[in-house]
Amino acid sequence: SLSPWNFGVFSNGLNFDGTNDYVQLADSEALKPTNVTVSLWIKPDRTYSNQSTTLLSKEFPGIGGGFSLRYMQWDRGVMSFLLCVNQWPRYYDVYCYTTLQAGVSYHLVGTYDGTYQRLYINGQKVAEAPRSIEIYYPERAPRIGASADDSPGYFFDGLIDDPRIYNSGLPYDQVLGLYEVGADLDNDGLSNMAEFRL
Repeated sequence: SLSPWNFGVFSNGLNFDGTNDYVQLADSEALKPTNVTVSLWIKPDRTYSNQSTTLLSKEFPGIGGGFSLRYMQWDRGVMSFLLCVNQWPRYYDVYCYTTLQAGVSYHLVGTYDGTYQRLYINGQKVAEAPRSIEIYYPERAPRIGASADDSPGYFFDGLIDDPRIYNSGLPYDQVLGLYEVGADLDNDGLSNMAEFRL
């Protein structure tokens, strides 16, 4: 269903209800990069500690393929960046055990540069694995706020702002720069970008 616009980190973000809201993107060759970075801001309306939700995904569940930035229920809750290939093993994760608190903003980034797969939270690298793989891309249109299954699921409850997909694995200084632009470093309730616009 339609996700309403709300004030976000930069200007307007989309507020997802956690029940049936998502954004369906059109698929294109530009969304099938050899190397990739997935970046976005979230502000959950509920605390995620041990349940699954999808933030941005081009993963083809069951078949394998694409990528996904998601929060997963394992033995504990983990933030995960997933890449998929067309051979066994199909799935390559980097992840970090963490809790996403309701009402708190997080900048989340997954990168793959052909040598390493990395996960960042709020400008800090929290997971890394050496990786040299070819990401497999079956025909699957990406979604924001829900899984890319035929019938969407794992709906996110909260705000998603400034989602980005790059056709390269951004280095640390650029990931940190994305975070610092949107962060509220002086805790006044306004991001650096919002203060710049005042």
